[in-house]
Amino acid sequence: MNLIKLKNENFPYVYFPSILDQFWNESPQKSFHQFPAANIKENEKNFTISLAVPGLKKEDIKISLNGNVLSISAQKTDETKETKENYTRSEYNYSQFNRSFTLPNQILSDKIEANLEHGELHLSIPKKAEESKSCCEIAIK
Repeated sequence: MNLIKLKNENFPYVYFPSILDQFWNESPQKSFHQFPAANIKENEKNFTISLAVPGLKKEDIKISLNGNVLSISAQKTDETKETKENYTRSEYNYSQFNRSFTLPNQILSDKIEANLEHGELHLSIPKKAEESKSCCEIAIK
């Protein structure tokens, strides 16, 4: 067994970082932007994208295809106002996201289907049938 001497001036700090350091070192964009989790699957016939979007209705979600970029965005605003005899309480909740996926050229863009059920958005993106590459012999003249 060999002993190795550690020479580090910041010994305790290196091995015991502060929780506050993790908070302050993160970028604000990373801390405050939340994107829904996405699962992407591929089989012989299609691609499937599933997004977790709890609390959203189909009216809140917009799906668009521009070229081969599929964009999914949602925006939801909630406002509650309660007025009693000696106080008024107002609460606002605003949330939005935008996710984009670059699709391959082998898809049928006019046959994409979207379904929202139980807080999950499912997209089915069918593939084009692969062209059969026929082999043949070429005669030399």
